[in-house]
Order: sequence, then structure tokens, then C-alpha cells
Amino acid sequence: GRVGLLLYLVAVGLVVVGADAGPGGVWSSPGAQPARPVGAAWVAGLGAVTAIAVFNSLAVDIGEPSGSFWLIHFGTLAAALAVALGADRSRGRAGSARSASEEHELIDRRTHLALLVAVVLIAAGLRLYDLDALPEGVWFDEATHGNDARRILDGDGYRPLWIAESYLAPAHHSYLIAAASWLGFGAVMSIRIVSVVLGLLAVAGAHLVGRELWGRVGAVAAVTLVGLGRWPVTVSRIGMFNVMTPAALLLGTGLVLVGVRRDHVTTKLAGGGVLGLGLAFHSSMVLGLVGVALVLLALSGSLSRALQVLWIPVVGVVLVAAPIGAVAIREPDLYTARQDQVSLFNEGSDDTVGAPWRNTRKVVGAFH
Repeated sequence: GRVGLLLYLVAVGLVVVGADAGPGGVWSSPGAQPARPVGAAWVAGLGAVTAIAVFNSLAVDIGEPSGSFWLIHFGTLAAALAVALGADRSRGRAGSARSASEEHELIDRRTHLALLVAVVLIAAGLRLYDLDALPEGVWFDEATHGNDARRILDGDGYRPLWIAESYLAPAHHSYLIAAASWLGFGAVMSIRIVSVVLGLLAVAGAHLVGRELWGRVGAVAAVTLVGLGRWPVTVSRIGMFNVMTPAALLLGTGLVLVGVRRDHVTTKLAGGGVLGLGLAFHSSMVLGLVGVALVLLALSGSLSRALQVLWIPVVGVVLVAAPIGAVAIREPDLYTARQDQVSLFNEGSDDTVGAPWRNTRKVVGAFH
């Protein structure tokens, strides 16, 4: 509707203004901060940990991953974090602590904080209000995720990597629901509270991206779009794993931007890890990563600069997403099984041209 069109125009305006701003203005870019080399020992450490993670994933029993697989997987993540922290300590502190010069900001810190708090409180209220009753009932997808989470909690050693029996998707979302249930949330709330948390993480990510690219006003605008938009609120109130895609894209990209500006290895690695985690929830994240890569390449100014500063986020993606990559490589039919069922472009579709166009026209106002 009209509101959706207005929000589209606001979003396009932010992109246009951000693209036109130079690195010396309020919209700083990753290319504006020189990167210092990481010591050879630390690079070798990250390389060794990544190799272990990849080999561990390629050797996993996809149907019944062992406890040792998960132990090595999480161990490599912890080891990579330790290496990154050590690299940062050895290099000392560098980079600006702010994303833009104070004199170029259109609002002061206090106004910025007040606006953010107001928007975030409204966003949280929209997501939490009567959550266990609205939407009414339990959706089929929610019930499926809840049943999978219950199996994880039953104590029979069920620790899946990929749920092939029901939802044909990675098990990570069901693990989060199981954790919420273990913490004491009710049957419906344990499913939906995960989406609320991920939806609010998307709001936090919107702030990081907006602050890094467009300053305080841009941060407030981005938080408003993601926090109060119809589609972001809707997917934050139902227990489906697609809510992770915007959360991972925004939070991961924001952390990478902060890490590049501050020349901070740990933050860049964490940003890549969050982006990689998105691959463990929804297959659309693959295209999202392509888009993020193109944006970061444009901000870097050159391919050589991009390779110099972005290899660490790539390592983060590989470390976290290695198990999902192993499924895609070793069991491609399993990896694409859900897309084969639901895609408009699969072989069973009767109208592969008209159907996407009609669906786009119907929902375009919701995807602001």
C-alpha cells in the first residue's frame, strides 16, 4: 500500500545518499581505513583451525552426527576466537572509535539514543504483545519445529545436523527452540520467542549498518524500517526459520563494517561467523551472501583492497557454515530437497513465469 511505497522511497533515498557520500563525510566506508597486516603466526593459526573444521565437517555422519563431531566443531570456533583475540592484542588498537566525524552528524548523541530507545521499545512491544495467542492457533511449520525440538530434549541422544525426516532443513532452529523450552517457556512461546529474539537482533544489526554507512540519522531510519515494518514484525511473531535471514544479514554485515573500520580481527571474524550461521537456517542466505559480498566490494573501492580486509570474515563464514557446506557437497539432493518441493521454478510447476510475477505484485508492499 501507500505506507509500503513510502518506506521503499525512504530506503532508496538512504542508499542513494550513502552512495554519493565520500569517505570523509558522515557516511564512512570500509575503504577509508588502512588495514594493518596480521602476523604470519596468527594467519597460520586461523588457517589450521579452519582446516580442522572443514575436515571434521566432511567426515561427519550426516544422518547421525556423533558427539565428537559437535565437540570438535565448537572447539574450532572457540579456538578461532582465541586466535583472533590474540592477533588483536599483538597488533594493539587502531582505527576510529566512531563511524563519522562529530561535526557532520545531524543529531547529537542524546537525541540519537532517545530515538533508538523509543523505536526499540515499540518494536519489542509489537513482537511480544499477546505472542502465545496471536496469530491464533499453531501453524503447521511451528508444530513441526516444536516436535523436532521435543525430540532433541527427550534425552535419547538425538543431536541432528540436518532434519531429513520432517522439514528437510538444518536443525539449528530446532536447537534454539529446544533451548527456549529448557529455559521454561511454554509450548507455543518456546517456538515463537526464538523468532522474537532473532527479529530484535535484526533491529540491532540495522542500527550497526545504518550507523556505519549513514551516521546517526541513517541508523535511526534503518532501525525504524526494520523494527516497525509490517513484514519484519510478522515474521518475528511466528516460529519459522526464515526470520534468521534478515537477522544474520544485517547483524553480520554490521559487525564486518565495524571490524573493518576499527581494523579489529575479532569483530570481523564474528561478523563472518554470523553471516555463516544464516546459512544454517534458510537457503535464501546464499543469495544474501552474494549481495553482501558485492556491497562490501563496492565499499572497499578495489578488489585488492577487498581481499586484504575481507578474508577474515570469509574465514568466519567457513568456520560456522562448514557442516552445511558438507551437506551441500556430499548430499546435494538432500540439500536441495526442500527447494524442490516449494520452489516456483521446480519441474512440477505449471507456470514458472506468471506465478513469480503474480506473487511479487501481491507481496511487494510487505517487503519494505
